[in-house]
Amino acid sequence: MSEEKNEECELIKFNDAQYTTFGKEFLKHYLSNSYGAMSKKEIDILVFHLISESKYIKGITNYEVANKLSLTESKVKGLILESSLKHNPADHKAIISDIVNRLIEEVNKPDFNNGDIQISLENPVDKREFEHAVKEINGYVQYTLNKEVLKISPMNLLEIICDNVENGEEKFKKIIENCGLDKQKKDDITNAKTLVEKFSKFNEFASTAIIISTITQMFSHF
Repeated sequence: MSEEKNEECELIKFNDAQYTTFGKEFLKHYLSNSYGAMSKKEIDILVFHLISESKYIKGITNYEVANKLSLTESKVKGLILESSLKHNPADHKAIISDIVNRLIEEVNKPDFNNGDIQISLENPVDKREFEHAVKEINGYVQYTLNKEVLKISPMNLLEIICDNVENGEEKFKKIIENCGLDKQKKDDITNAKTLVEKFSKFNEFASTAIIISTITQMFSHF
């Protein structure tokens, strides 16, 4: 094996089978329309996608990916998002489920201060899908000075879960029937005309502990 080949292997760390797979997939996409039809940007996105499909950069931070590929972190984020949109469409429900699970872990920590829930979303695909889920409930996400760290209220989190669970409103109603509120308050919530009004009443009556318990129970139906 030549010195150039050794340096190449050291850079990418593919085995022979991975190189073969990479080459086949690259040619399949490159020749799918006509020879030379792909722009440089499209080629860059495709190459990044194929590298991402290997174990070479899976499970590491954007900072580490940037160092491995000699790119800026902002360029890495752009490639992650564009390669997902073009070659690997996001599984919205799976992403939301994972993020919601992380948020629930945060609210169940002993040091949770009963305010907004805060997590870090480094992956731009995750961030995009979560922002969309928040917009769907007419909620909002707050960002800290670090744009990868977001905050969301427990009630907005509950609404996102309900919006993404099959028959979410009915499941929410059943949980309310068995929560720690008195009968009059339960009736006020369940008899509200719209789901938005139900959430508003629930937020007015329920303690943080009851809200967190409801979030956890709703998530079990995800």
